Amino acid sequence: MARLFSLKHDFPNAWHKYKTLEDGESFQAKISIDQFPYIAQLGTIALNPDQFELYQINKENFKLKPVPFKEDEIILSKEILNQENREANIQIDVDLDKYEEYFLLVNFNLTY
Repeated sequence: MARLFSLKHDFPNAWHKYKTLEDGESFQAKISIDQFPYIAQLGTIALNPDQFELYQINKENFKLKPVPFKEDEIILSKEILNQENREANIQIDVDLDKYEEYFLLVNFNLTY
């Protein structure tokens, strides 16, 4: 399964904070089980940052364009979300243009 997150709209406080940081600082946010579809919230969500994809909107044709990143540039504090562990910290160490739109495609496995 997959969930597409807009960094700007799904994490507005984290995006605002990132925009005010010095260049070279990381984007940091909390990803919560509540941000996934209701049916997924009833089970255990297994996240694997190796399967995440980062995209940027191409302003010329409004299509998503992949943003390359290295394996260690997206870091999660937890890879399992469930009723006991409801949120995880996510850190993106890719140099993002603060005036662009970015989307994070989170591929996840769901078990009950």
